[in-house]
Amino acid sequence: MTVRQKHTKVIHKLLYRRCFAGDPVSPETVADWFPVGEAEQVKREIERMASDPGAPVRVVDEGPDVCLSSVEEALIYLDKHDSYVPSGLEAFLQTTPVNESRL
Repeated sequence: MTVRQKHTKVIHKLLYRRCFAGDPVSPETVADWFPVGEAEQVKREIERMASDPGAPVRVVDEGPDVCLSSVEEALIYLDKHDSYVPSGLEAFLQTTPVNESRL
């Protein structure tokens, strides 16, 4: 898997799990979403993405947690890098997360 493919896969996973400023995650948690053999590479790529102003991944309160800067920036990034945007993603992101809908 190329670096660009890894970046887009990380962004897809963060989008689907709604990891924005109010619900950041640690790089270790994100790495756990990938196969065991890819964990260290995923952590390194998250660090790179967080330090790249063009990527939609941001460090929260000076680390270690990260989140997406916004849905719009993530979708623009994916489009700019010729990555597919799964159909229904925008509608999915506008729905209430399952854990919040039970409150």
